[in-house]
Amino acid sequence: LGRPTHPRALRASRGLRASALHRRTRIASTRPAPANMELFGVTVAKLSGESHEIRGLSGDMHMSELRRKVCAELEVYNHKFLLVQGDHCYSPEEDDRLLLDLDIKEGVQLSLVIMAFARGLTGRWEPAPEDHSAWMTGMTIAADGTFVTKRGELTDGLVRVLSASERRVNLKRTCADSNDHVFMVEDDGLVMRGSCIQSGSTYTLTKQQD
Repeated sequence: LGRPTHPRALRASRGLRASALHRRTRIASTRPAPANMELFGVTVAKLSGESHEIRGLSGDMHMSELRRKVCAELEVYNHKFLLVQGDHCYSPEEDDRLLLDLDIKEGVQLSLVIMAFARGLTGRWEPAPEDHSAWMTGMTIAADGTFVTKRGELTDGLVRVLSASERRVNLKRTCADSNDHVFMVEDDGLVMRGSCIQSGSTYTLTKQQD
C-alpha cells in the first residue's frame, strides 16, 4: 500500500503520527527513577535552631512529597514556607521534580524559611467596586491556605505561592478545570492586584480590618 494521497487521509495520517510522537514523549518524560532506591533521611532546621530529621525519603519521591512530610513533622502550612539548601532556595516550580534531580540525599541539611507575606494573607479580602466581581466577594483565606469565596458559595479554594521574591500567588479552586487567579501582593500586605489567566478579568483585593 502506498501513502495516502487524499487530503483528508493525509491529515489523518499526520494526526496519527503526531499522536504517537506525543505518547512517546509523554512516556519518556514520566519515566520513573531507578527501582530499589535506598531510603534516606534529611535534617530540616528552623531559623530558631529547632531541627527535625525527616526519614523514609527516596530519590524517586517528588519535592511535593517531601514538603508534605515537613508539614506533618514540623506542623507548618505548605503555602507558608520555603526550603533552602546552601545558596539554593527551592521554588514552587520544583515541586514536581524528583529529589534525585534536586540533589536531596542522605545527610543533606535543609533550612525552613517562613514567608512573612504568606502569613499575612490570612483574613477576609474584598474586591474593588469597579471589579464587579461576585466570584471574589467574601474572599476569606484561612491560616492553612484554604479559602472560601463568592459569599461562601465556593469552599474548595487553595492558595498556591508562585514566587516568594515577587510575592506572587494563585488563588485557585481544587476542582478539575479551575481557573487561575494570579495576584501580586503589595509590600504592605494589605492590597493584591491580579487577574484571571483564562478570562482576562482584573481584580484589586483589599484586606479587611475586621
